Amino acid sequence: MDIFEGIAIAETSLRAHKLRSTLTILGVIIGVCAVITMIAVGKGAKSQIRESIRSLGTNLLMVNPGQFGRGHSFPAGGTTVKNLTLADANIFKEKISLIKEVSPELRSRVKVSFENMTTETQLTGALPSFLKVRNYQISQGRNFTQTELKGKKKVCILGKEVVNNLFGEYEPLSKKIKIKQHSFEVIGVLKEKGSQVMGNPDDVIYIPLSTMQRRILGQDNISVIYIEVKDERNMDDVCDNITYILRQRHNLKEKDDDDFTVRSQKDMLQTMQSVLGTFTMLLTSIAAVSLLVGGIGIMNIMLVSVIERTREIGIRKALGATPTDILIQFLIEAMILSLTGGLVGIILGIMVAKIISMIAGWTTIITFGSILLAFIFSVSIGVFFGLYPAKGAAGLKPIEALRYE
Repeated sequence: MDIFEGIAIAETSLRAHKLRSTLTILGVIIGVCAVITMIAVGKGAKSQIRESIRSLGTNLLMVNPGQFGRGHSFPAGGTTVKNLTLADANIFKEKISLIKEVSPELRSRVKVSFENMTTETQLTGALPSFLKVRNYQISQGRNFTQTELKGKKKVCILGKEVVNNLFGEYEPLSKKIKIKQHSFEVIGVLKEKGSQVMGNPDDVIYIPLSTMQRRILGQDNISVIYIEVKDERNMDDVCDNITYILRQRHNLKEKDDDDFTVRSQKDMLQTMQSVLGTFTMLLTSIAAVSLLVGGIGIMNIMLVSVIERTREIGIRKALGATPTDILIQFLIEAMILSLTGGLVGIILGIMVAKIISMIAGWTTIITFGSILLAFIFSVSIGVFFGLYPAKGAAGLKPIEALRYE
């Protein structure tokens, strides 16, 4: 018996039980579809995280108050840990020659209004250097100046989403908005970055840091200090220098823990991708379980098929079919079931990933590797779960098979 004859016989057998075959294939379809979809969502999320972190700036370090993972957190609207000051930021630039630029920020969630429109957003006090360090660009207007910084002027630069919420189609430049009962003049609009995994960089208002400290919050503390390093190769050295300087300035003894955290983009990327990678593996493993269920379904249907076709097996053996012929025959049937389910599952998985991307707005990345993995997995399922019934069929004795009722 050649391979083509085996396929023809298998097709005839499976067509004789269309509903049963379809239900068996369905388990493989669902499993393959789930695996491809989960991998696509996981890879898309990793890509979004990578782009979010890169959009923060280049060669960037972040100094936050408190210790990450020791009971402190870094909320987007500010921090309850108050141990970083503008003086800390200034001394970094003064003492560490490897630093290109420093941009301290003070943040708070506030309600802002223009005429009868109101929205809640993140208000950030910063130095003029924030544009370069944070990788922002001005699409309209200008940045605030050192003179406006020193004079604690009430000027602001709006993110694109804030402009849309407050002004709609109207021109925002030179208009006055209300922030905590203070009237601020809009002098600029930031170029849109788009919503990202780590937050929405367009939902923000920037004002001079001195204005934020004196007129809005009345405090000298800093929420975060962004530091741009001249060369990526010097990131670790700058981290060590910052740690040494801050420990001295904060009068920390050798046995004391740091009361701050220095993180690089690389650290953030590794941490977040590690967590996301584990989560993706968990979801993919759960999806793979449905493939195993589909494989068990294949084994079950093949065992039933062997019992139903016992006399047929006996006749074929009596006519000269070898145990290998019978083994190959039933293996072909199991593989046709798994391959059909695998191919349909791949197509369906790609479609589901695209639909998720369109409806939920998530980035999904479908790679040839994930498709190949799902395909190989489905073939392996067919071989593994089809082998036992096939061996059982091949091992039947002709006389006993012919006498079977």
